[in-house]
Amino acid sequence: MTGSTVEQIREGFHYPILDRQSGLPSYNTINSVHTLLETNATSVPSQLGGGQHGLLGLVLNDALYLNLTGTDFIKPPNPGTVATIPANSTGPQIDERVRNHKEKLRK
Repeated sequence: MTGSTVEQIREGFHYPILDRQSGLPSYNTINSVHTLLETNATSVPSQLGGGQHGLLGLVLNDALYLNLTGTDFIKPPNPGTVATIPANSTGPQIDERVRNHKEKLRK
C-alpha cells in the first residue's frame, strides 16, 4: 500500500468494511473483530516500532506488542486539535505554527 490520504490507506486495508455484529458481544465476536483490526493495522506502513509491523502497535497493548516483536512501539504524542498560537504572533509566525501542527498531525 502506498499513499497517505485516508482513502488510499483505506484502499490498502484487507478488511475496509467490518460487518456489524448482531446481539450482545461475546469474547468470540470481539476477538474476531480485533483480529481484523490487527490485519488492517499491519497493512499501513510505518517506521514506528521497528518498521516491520505497520501500525500494529496502535491495536495491541504495549506489553503484547513488545512480546510479539521484541521492540517497543512508541506512540507519537497527540499535538491536539488546533495549533497553539502565542499572543502577539505575526502572520508568518502563525503560518509556521499551523504548518508545524499539521505536520505533527500527519505523523
